Amino acid sequence: MVGPGEDPQRPAPERGERPPPVDAATAKTAEAQRLIEETRASARPERQVPAGLDTGAELAGGTRALNELLSRSPFFDYFCNVAERSSSDKSLETRVSLAHAAHSKLFRFCVIADMILRSLVALILLLVIVAVLYKTLSPLPGLPSPGGSTTSTSSTPAK
Repeated sequence: MVGPGEDPQRPAPERGERPPPVDAATAKTAEAQRLIEETRASARPERQVPAGLDTGAELAGGTRALNELLSRSPFFDYFCNVAERSSSDKSLETRVSLAHAAHSKLFRFCVIADMILRSLVALILLLVIVAVLYKTLSPLPGLPSPGGSTTSTSSTPAK
């Protein structure tokens, strides 16, 4: 069946295929609409992990918290945020590259500050582990030792 304005000699488009555009302006509009639809379908939040990658969902509560503490980089995230807002390029990588070239001292500070922050978090975690091990393995004063004697030496006179 041929609709109004269609060429009866041209074969009907296949199912899912778009009919050919009439002129160049319509062609550009159709291409722009197709690109918008593809972008909308593939768009995901910046922090969302692509499908197929390990998301850490199988980690237990404490392990997930530890993983979050050691994987955060707030200073570099700030730098990326500044780069994203200060440039109008298409990709975040290009924006960060331009910001790195323009603000190399700030970039270096952010990277070093993130390394120091991660080192401090790791050091604090190690100190907590050592303190827990020490408290667990050291005997408490005043309790009987395995030999049966107590560690306290106070003697009361007998009456």
